[in-house]
Amino acid sequence: MPNSTKRRLPFYRRAIYRVILSAQRARIYRRLAERLRPRCVISEATEDDLRAVGLWLSAHDASPLAPVHPGVRNYAAKSATRVVGFAQLVHNERAHAAFAGYWLFALQVRLLWRGSGVGTALCQEVIRQATAEGAPSLSLLVSAANAPAIALYRKLGFEVASTPALDAALETDTTPPDRRRIAMSRPL
Repeated sequence: MPNSTKRRLPFYRRAIYRVILSAQRARIYRRLAERLRPRCVISEATEDDLRAVGLWLSAHDASPLAPVHPGVRNYAAKSATRVVGFAQLVHNERAHAAFAGYWLFALQVRLLWRGSGVGTALCQEVIRQATAEGAPSLSLLVSAANAPAIALYRKLGFEVASTPALDAALETDTTPPDRRRIAMSRPL
């Protein structure tokens, strides 16, 4: 049996997870969640926020957060003192060829907060900052199978984008076919 770095949730937790995801697809859930959720504040992430995000994501993904880099701005959505969402604005110089420019990266929202506007607020903050920095456009990568995220990005003005350099980079992607990524972009 292969050794996996991801923890497997017990059956009852997987079932609850599926029920919550199913409910979050309903328009009524999203409307109620936006009205009833506690106030959430979006700000640049502190070191404590980044540690909290690292611990939160390590339960779901073996990859740690990238170290703080001059071209990266981290944003946290917090309810009281708990981080409920996270996103990054990454500015790559031309040396990164296919990934040069401004990128929305690592958008994450805690399960029970999905559908309540946290992802929208984080994206809007990243868009606002990219615009303030003079970015001509903002790009992102998303799993082609992630319909809720694609719907969010379309609502915010992103469209599927294609460039020869980016297409070549994505073509060499070794992720399984059901996790292939697509590029989206929007002018600022």
